[in-house]
Amino acid sequence: MMRSWLAPSSRPPIETVKRRLSALAPLTEEAENLLGQLNGRRLFPGGADILGEPGEPHRLSFITSGWAARVGLLPDGRRQVLGLLLPGDPLYIGPPTPGFSPGPAMSLTPVEVVDAESVRAAAMSGEARWRCLQDALLVSSRLHEAYLLDQILRLGRMKAYERICHLLLELRARLMLAGLSNGGRFHMPLTQETLGDTAGLSTVHVNRTLQALRRENVLHLRSGEATLLDAEAMAAACDYHAPEPGWWSGLITVSRAGAA
Repeated sequence: MMRSWLAPSSRPPIETVKRRLSALAPLTEEAENLLGQLNGRRLFPGGADILGEPGEPHRLSFITSGWAARVGLLPDGRRQVLGLLLPGDPLYIGPPTPGFSPGPAMSLTPVEVVDAESVRAAAMSGEARWRCLQDALLVSSRLHEAYLLDQILRLGRMKAYERICHLLLELRARLMLAGLSNGGRFHMPLTQETLGDTAGLSTVHVNRTLQALRRENVLHLRSGEATLLDAEAMAAACDYHAPEPGWWSGLITVSRAGAA
C-alpha cells in the first residue's frame, strides 16, 4: 500500500537537516531556503518500517527527529543492525527506481521523516545554483559508505570492548554534524538489546562492557543520555578515526577544477 504524506506542518522541523548538510558542504542562502520549504512529513511509532512497501519507488527523504536502523532479519527472528540512521540523515539518496528496495529500515524510536524530493530534483538539475546541494548529497553518500565499512570492521575483527567504544565514538561524531552533541554528551536512546544487535553481541556481553567502561570512568550512561568522559582514551582503545566530511568536499572541488 502506498504511504501518504501528511499535510504541511506549521513548523517545518528541518533545522537538523540543514545543519548536517551545511556541515558537509557550504550551502547558499537559496539552498537553505529550499530546505526551509520542505513540509511534507510522515510520523512513525517505534518499530515501524519507515522506508515504504517493497516495489514502491523511494523518494529522497530525511529523518528530522528520532532514530532508526537498516536491519537484516533472519527467519528465526534474529536481527542484525546493518547501520543506524540518525536525525538529519537521508533515508535513501539514489534515484527513484520501481521494483528496487534498499532493504528494510525500522524506527527504533518514534521518528519523523520529511519528503525532500524537490532537493533531489534541484541537485540533479545541473544548475550551478544548486551545486552545493549536489555536493552535500554526494558527501553524505560517501559518508554512508564509510560508516558501513566501519560496521564491517567492528563486526569482523574487533573485540567487544573495542566495538562498543568505536560505535559510541561514531554516534558522537555523527550527531555533532547535525549539531546534536555538546562535546562528549549526546542523546542515546538505544537499549542494550539494540546495542547488541548493532555490535553483534549478546545483551549480557553488552552489559558487561558498559559496566567496564563505567568502572574505568570513560563513560557515563543514564536516562537515555551518554557522556564520553574520556573520548581520547576510547579512541586509542579501538583506533577510531572519524571520517572527515571536509576531505570529501575538498576532493569534489579538486575534481571539478581538473575537469574545467
